[in-house]
Amino acid sequence: MGEVCLVCEAKEGFYTFPGGHIENGESPLQALKRETHEETGAVIDAVKAICLCREIRTTEGVLQITYYYQSVLSKQEERHLTSEETERETQSRWFTPETCMDILTNQKKSLYHQKFSGYRDIEVFRMIQPFTSPQ
Repeated sequence: MGEVCLVCEAKEGFYTFPGGHIENGESPLQALKRETHEETGAVIDAVKAICLCREIRTTEGVLQITYYYQSVLSKQEERHLTSEETERETQSRWFTPETCMDILTNQKKSLYHQKFSGYRDIEVFRMIQPFTSPQ
């Protein structure tokens, strides 16, 4: 059974899946591979789309679309964190699916974005249980 990568900003102590923004001219898949490599050093293959989530933040006037994918680690390289990720002391760790679910379920969710993304991550992770390889 494969392991699951979670990213944590040490200053907040909040775990989530690797991810980030789509740059201009980039597809969601290209952004996934770039962000995963930057934050974790992982080069990924065998990507399988899981779902997408649309979050409408009416008070901020923002529509956020979050794409979820499952992939296989091809090789591990050095991470390339942005200056903001370095400042926030971003770390990545690999966990068994059981430990991953335990972390996502039991971590403190004090800020709005943590509550929303935390519960969203839990529900998406439940969708792929039992954890199977996308190959």
